[in-house]
Amino acid sequence: MLTAQQPKPSNRVRPSKSSGSRVTSQPLPPQWRNKNQKKSIPLLIRVLLLVQRTSALVALGAIALSLVMYGLQFRNQQAWNQEYEELQRLQRYERSVTGINEALKEHIATSGSTENQEWVALTPERNIYLEPAPVAETEVTPQTKGDENLIPPQIDRPISY
Repeated sequence: MLTAQQPKPSNRVRPSKSSGSRVTSQPLPPQWRNKNQKKSIPLLIRVLLLVQRTSALVALGAIALSLVMYGLQFRNQQAWNQEYEELQRLQRYERSVTGINEALKEHIATSGSTENQEWVALTPERNIYLEPAPVAETEVTPQTKGDENLIPPQIDRPISY
């Protein structure tokens, strides 16, 4: 029997396990090869990258802070408008009460001058003095036991209006 010889795989052709097709790979040109893979990034570049990241974070923080401040300003403006409307309402009410008060004063003045001509001016001799009402004795409760030492001050003058 004849046996077929299998072709020898070359270095450039590798069978792909996922698609079943063959992919050719060639070595990289010398200018693309990284000869010194352990070479570190220069200090100036690292500092500039750190400054870039920091400034990006600061910019995002400033944007967030400005949005918060705008929201607070908008809220404060609305609250101020509501309070100002309340102030205007109270001022209108005060003006109406003042007008009513003045009208009542005018009415009292005109009715007093025509109906009752015998008004008497207030003087200390014409004051009416009232004696304080007697205090009823109550039972001593635990709350008032501490108040036994408190004696009301004696008043030597009468209580007036």
